[in-house]
Amino acid sequence: MVNSPAQTCRQMLKNISTCTHVNTHMTLRKHICAFFWTFAHMIRFRFKELLAEKEFQEGRSIPITEVARVTGINRGTLSKIANEKGYSTVTSNIDQLCEYFKCEVGDLMVYVKPSEN
Repeated sequence: MVNSPAQTCRQMLKNISTCTHVNTHMTLRKHICAFFWTFAHMIRFRFKELLAEKEFQEGRSIPITEVARVTGINRGTLSKIANEKGYSTVTSNIDQLCEYFKCEVGDLMVYVKPSEN
């Protein structure tokens, strides 16, 4: 029998409340975050597509380190935006990326219906 999302969540929270080891606690916390994003995220970043389009227009390769330098966004954050499904970031990063790509928020981020998820 497969547990419902609510049952799985309750079990994970119970595991955290009985956990005394810090590394285990952090691992469980990461699993909970990943679990919720699996069911809840519906916003997708188009960072890779916009970067590829900019590279094509400028006729050169643009490394993430260059985007980080120009925008002031941490390279690790940009990597997560580009590669982690359901990654969430602050609005100042969205603002900086829109300025960098000269685009609107709707060009950078798209809503994905749950059935398409």
